[in-house]
Amino acid sequence: MVVAIFYLFAVVMLVIILHLYARYLMQRRVRRRLAFLHALKAQTAPINTSSSINCPPNTQIMDSQE
Repeated sequence: MVVAIFYLFAVVMLVIILHLYARYLMQRRVRRRLAFLHALKAQTAPINTSSSINCPPNTQIMDSQE
């Protein structure tokens, strides 16, 4: 009887340890994914649309053709 209680306790402890390890692995995966997305976002340069819109047209090419 005592052996059965010991084995039941050991199985319950093993299940709890595996559950905690699975939670740790899932949280690590989420953290790695967020870090990857953050690094990917930091690598992309912002598009500066205001400088390309406000540039005056190049009139030197048009003057030389006349």
